[in-house]
Amino acid sequence: MSLPLAPSRRLDSVRSWWLPLGGIWALATIGDRLWLKVDGRVPSWDQADYLNSAVDHGRAIGLLPAGGWSGWADLLDLSPKIPPLASLVNGTVMAVAGDGVDEASWALALWHGLLLVVVALWGRQLLGRGFGLLAAALVALLPALAGLRVDYTLDIPLTAATTLALWRLGCWQAPAPRGGRWDQAVVAALTVAAALLVKQSALLVVALPSFWAAGKSLGRPRRRRQVLAALALVLALMLPWLRHNGITTLGGTQRAVVESAAAEGDPTGLSLAALLWYPRLWPQQFGVVLLLPAGAAALLAAWRARRSGPRGWLRALRSLPAGWPWLIGCTAAALFATILSPNKDARYIAPVLPLLTLLLARGWWWIGELLARRWSPLAAGGILAAGLAAAAVGTTRERLDAIERPDPSPIAPLITRLRELEGDRPTTLVMVPGTGDLNEQNVTYFGRLQGGRIVARRVGKWPKEHDQILRRSAWILLATGDQGARREPYRELSRRVRSDGRFEPVGSWSWTEGRKVELWRRKGGEGGKAGPVEVFDGDFIRLARG
Repeated sequence: MSLPLAPSRRLDSVRSWWLPLGGIWALATIGDRLWLKVDGRVPSWDQADYLNSAVDHGRAIGLLPAGGWSGWADLLDLSPKIPPLASLVNGTVMAVAGDGVDEASWALALWHGLLLVVVALWGRQLLGRGFGLLAAALVALLPALAGLRVDYTLDIPLTAATTLALWRLGCWQAPAPRGGRWDQAVVAALTVAAALLVKQSALLVVALPSFWAAGKSLGRPRRRRQVLAALALVLALMLPWLRHNGITTLGGTQRAVVESAAAEGDPTGLSLAALLWYPRLWPQQFGVVLLLPAGAAALLAAWRARRSGPRGWLRALRSLPAGWPWLIGCTAAALFATILSPNKDARYIAPVLPLLTLLLARGWWWIGELLARRWSPLAAGGILAAGLAAAAVGTTRERLDAIERPDPSPIAPLITRLRELEGDRPTTLVMVPGTGDLNEQNVTYFGRLQGGRIVARRVGKWPKEHDQILRRSAWILLATGDQGARREPYRELSRRVRSDGRFEPVGSWSWTEGRKVELWRRKGGEGGKAGPVEVFDGDFIRLARG
């Protein structure tokens, strides 16, 4: 039995481990907050969709204004396509930090902190404290993850959750006495379920390692009981959401993965284009400075082992220290599953990047060991620090190049005007334009800030809808110039609204490329807040429940 740490040893542990790790997180977070302050873009479709989901869940559990608890069924209604865990966490952060875009991004900083802690602890388990801190620093410097830390999507939460799940699963599947305990099995099950409840694409990362670990353990009576109990725990946590939203989840996954991949022409299967799709992005995602030491270490190792042949390589793999075969297997399995996924995007590889970084960090560490033996530990540490500084410069330059300062968005003054006319009453705004910087998702998000209840809906894609829109809408947002996809039907609807005597303009704001947006309301009754709004809202509610 190990004795508790003495106070002096606890203090030394904080100074030599947690303070440097906290410093890595703090420096990365300061950089992210400065970037958010300078960048002027508004959330696009996906980002605004996730922000709205966080608002929905924060209101449903009574933490944000204009909401309150109304039962589990209503809570599960809010996550028809994506599991609810990240939105529950993000909505809770909004209640503390605020529901503005920059304030809401504090949730991403917390998820990033979790990722750094997991990588550091995993690295410490593999090779010691110094290696864990080096791996965490490299993860914080990855240009790809630095971009996702300020992009309000589920990629950073998903990456943190899947990395945690694989680490804890690896702790449980390790040979006794290090692994195989009941508490490890329970924690592994909880973290796997948490990853799946962040986003169902976590399956690409955790499924194969979970099946392998479970299959390996089924032949051992004690571990067989742990596997069955862990499986029951995962299903108990997942089934309420799956049972409530199974059909919409399958439909949403079909559209988001299969149909989207076909529309975008992404390579599928094991074609050469598919196999190289993500590796070709790594110089940009990792940065050349981070890749060079690891690549040099790999080449040097290959040169030293050139005479041993394939058998020598197999012996080397079999003689790897504890924990490394699991990390290598998880990395290969996750990379293989991600490559096989039909829909491909640069950010979809994010959950694999920390695993690859742990492997690359081993190359950095090996170079440091060689330098320490040839010169001195102090010189080796100085050279590694210089490498980290060079990587930081490269990532900073990349993030500065990514800053956008577009023209002021018309959304905020539009919402201000609409709230002046409608107050905090539930209001449906029918939208005609739909582009990345002006769409139903981000207008809805801004319309619900600070307890607002304005919801935007984009309709009018088909001419047959136009008569009903004119008959039943109270508020309509129009635009001049290009208004998005299916231009002609939307232009026709705009012409009909402008020439319809039942509507009048109440505001106009500059947009981009010389365009303007115009707010129109139905005449009669202050703000047009009588029957039409209630009828339209009722239709949307009935459709959603169906």
